[in-house]
Amino acid sequence: MRKLGVGVVGVGEMGKRHAENLRRLVPEARLVAIADVAAERAKQIADELEIDHAYASIEEMVQHKNVDAVLIATPDKFHAASIRVAAAAGKDILCEKPLALTLEDAHAALREVARAGVRLQVGFMRRYDPAYAAAKKRIEAGEVGTPVVFKSVGRDKDEPPWRPTSPTSTGCCFTQTASMISIWRAG
Repeated sequence: MRKLGVGVVGVGEMGKRHAENLRRLVPEARLVAIADVAAERAKQIADELEIDHAYASIEEMVQHKNVDAVLIATPDKFHAASIRVAAAAGKDILCEKPLALTLEDAHAALREVARAGVRLQVGFMRRYDPAYAAAKKRIEAGEVGTPVVFKSVGRDKDEPPWRPTSPTSTGCCFTQTASMISIWRAG
């Protein structure tokens, strides 16, 4: 079976983690290339992960013949443009959330995906979280009535390496180890 060739664009904290996971933990995929506007960082991560191809832009990376799919982990404001570039190159796409910062940009990205006939998935990882799945089952089973508020708190085992207000922040913190779910119902 041929492995899916994946390129990761944006190798800050989140993108580096995705690249490491693809390289070491996803047997059906092969990390082929990395792109980041910080070319030295792209080269450093490629060297650490023992892959041969590092690029300074997504435009360069999608030209690589063995890149079948692109994982987008850039800062949020670049998601829609990166989706359009990957789709125009005929690459399937997994994009970190959000899809775009404006409805107009989201529609433009989706039009390009439809025009190119590629697949796009937005990385809403919580849909696979056991606590979220259990809450969904309880709601669907009618155990809580009609929810009016859904509150979730997640915790990482470690402090994030950056603050959400830092210049390199994407405005999103990710959690990995635990989730606490609260559901309030009407009445």
